[in-house]
Amino acid sequence: DFLACSNYPVCKSTKNFKLNKKGKAEIVEPKKTYHPTETCSLCNSKMAIIKGKNGKFLSCDNYPTCKGVKPMPLDFTCATCNVGKLIPRKSQAGKEFFGCSRYPECKQVYWNKPVNQTCSKCNHIWMEEVTYKDKETKKKKTFVVCPVSTCKNKEARKDPASEKKKEDKK
Repeated sequence: DFLACSNYPVCKSTKNFKLNKKGKAEIVEPKKTYHPTETCSLCNSKMAIIKGKNGKFLSCDNYPTCKGVKPMPLDFTCATCNVGKLIPRKSQAGKEFFGCSRYPECKQVYWNKPVNQTCSKCNHIWMEEVTYKDKETKKKKTFVVCPVSTCKNKEARKDPASEKKKEDKK
């Protein structure tokens, strides 16, 4: 449940709330969570994780004094430079892709979603998920491809739920 501004659609402000013992709504301020490694490039402050209309992003803790903003990095390291983290981005046509956080030094982009699956051929720690529609059965099929340019191993997508069950049994 949430409270919304009575001037909607001009004002789209919303707040979370909880009911107190008397049954009145009290606004609940969300706790700030901070990214463990990222700092603001403008003022060197901590970066808070903010949930916006287009997903999560990083904002400077000194906002509104400092307007430093960064996209939320994923937990996948770039396979080309092995330093930068992958960041979801959108092309001019609106298609999602994943680019290296070290851009423009590293211009590597991945057009497929990265997934936590180790390559069985070169042991790279993540792979790209490729989904396509089978022409005969008209069903969606999924496989994964290694992002390492010298490997490009292609294998079946392992179900993350079944992998977790195997780890729990050990």
